[in-house]
Amino acid sequence: MEKVATGTLPRRIFADVEWRPKAVEIADKLNEDVNSPCHGLIRPPNVKQPRATIRQKSFTDSLEPILKHPDFKDLDVDTLVKVLNNFWNAIKDLMRDAFISPKDYVVQKTTGAFVFNGLLPTIAKYCRDPHTGQYILTYGKLRDFLFKLMDSKYLKAEEWKASRKGMPGGAVAMMGTSQKTFRTLRSILEKEIEDRIKKWKR
Repeated sequence: MEKVATGTLPRRIFADVEWRPKAVEIADKLNEDVNSPCHGLIRPPNVKQPRATIRQKSFTDSLEPILKHPDFKDLDVDTLVKVLNNFWNAIKDLMRDAFISPKDYVVQKTTGAFVFNGLLPTIAKYCRDPHTGQYILTYGKLRDFLFKLMDSKYLKAEEWKASRKGMPGGAVAMMGTSQKTFRTLRSILEKEIEDRIKKWKR
């Protein structure tokens, strides 16, 4: 770190040091928790896991916006695991078909992980106690907020259906799997959230 400070080594070499080990621990705990919507779906390196829908590396990468966010980066692993379980259980209630057959949808694949995990800090912003300003990231609070957005095209399970055997998938799946696509989807949903918040305040 002294060499980074003096410019002898580029800072980018250590860019992941602060958050990636925590991300791996979170992914492992979610994957091993039998009560988690992510149970058995995150495949660690060099491990055969037939039910898996996403590689551990992809899932941990998707946690970067959370683990670098000033309001979340100092939270301990167990707290973050609890918040993520609450969040994904709320998504599960909103898009139940996608969780019954996760391989047939991209919700619990790379696309969904990057879009929804990246969206969590934005959603959390609207899940605060109005008097204290503290986050209320319970399953019930997150579920209530998501269900206010249930008419969104981009939160309907059928739009996340994966392409199979020559059959086209839903609108989200057909957009692709690039980081640009993930950013576009997040931007669309963030705008929808902001528009609805303004409407509710009128």
